[in-house]
Amino acid sequence: MRKLGIFLVLMAGLLIFSHTLFIGCTGDDDDDIPPENTATFTATSSTPINTPTPTITPTETASVDEPEITNVTFDGGSTANTIDFEHGGTAEIAFDLANTDSWTITSSLENTLDPASGTDSGHITVSYTADRNGQDTITITATGAGGEAEALIKLNIFNVTWIDDALDGSTTGTQTGDGVFVDGGGWYSTGGRILYTASSQITRGYFEAKMRGWTAPARNCDKSHPISGWEYPVIDIHYQPGSFWNWRIGSNYNPFKIFAASQALKTREDAEVGSNAAVNAKDEHLYRVEWRDGVVKFIFDGQLLYTFNLSRHVLQFFSIGRCDFYCVTDPAPIISDVKIVEFTQ
Repeated sequence: MRKLGIFLVLMAGLLIFSHTLFIGCTGDDDDDIPPENTATFTATSSTPINTPTPTITPTETASVDEPEITNVTFDGGSTANTIDFEHGGTAEIAFDLANTDSWTITSSLENTLDPASGTDSGHITVSYTADRNGQDTITITATGAGGEAEALIKLNIFNVTWIDDALDGSTTGTQTGDGVFVDGGGWYSTGGRILYTASSQITRGYFEAKMRGWTAPARNCDKSHPISGWEYPVIDIHYQPGSFWNWRIGSNYNPFKIFAASQALKTREDAEVGSNAAVNAKDEHLYRVEWRDGVVKFIFDGQLLYTFNLSRHVLQFFSIGRCDFYCVTDPAPIISDVKIVEFTQ
């Protein structure tokens, strides 16, 4: 009996559990589902959703023009090719700038440029002075919001001008003894001289001067050297140890006797040249002596009078008026526009 009672109790419990489970699974009242048994579902789709692509508008950048350098000229001429220009000379560089905030101009030889920079556009002019000789490159640089532009000028600066003396009331040389400066420019000796000294010895160059105020043949002095060149500052052909040249006038000559020596008086050569008529045809004339590696040329008003071919010819000192040994004619030549130049090419 005891075993039978236990069995009946178990069966009754099983029936109650089965009934409760049946109701929880099939009931139509959602509220009967405890919260902890609520499931969450996420829906997905393999088909893309047609979402419109947004339109991107690009940011517009304002156009900026590049700087321009145009119409570049040197001394009024083209800069397409290398330009030969004499040492000591001055020229104008001109160019036009556009779209430029600032500009500079430089010289590879550091020759003088004025002005050397600016902040303006339009037409620009710059003064150039050839202080140094050699190959010079002028660089113009323009800078603006659009970038940078550059233009080049190629120059060959030749010759070195050691002396350029107008003798207009004063001299750049050293005067010894008496002389007179005249109105209108020029100087004449009354017994003295002016000595010019180049900074170094010259093996290739020229001396040039203008003379006026005398007629040929010269009077009141048989031998006079109004212009001369010397290797050493002795200024007397009889004791000169090196090279020299003399341009002689005097009552004994019609109108010139010229001399050139390579090494002291013993090597001196001479020639009588020119005509009185040519001297007297006008008042002022240009006298020039050139020397290159021993070849010495005497030139009167651009016309070659004579050439000496010497073994050497080196000069550094130049005198006008008189040398120490000979006299001065009366009237004495008025000398002006003395120039001493060294060739560099």
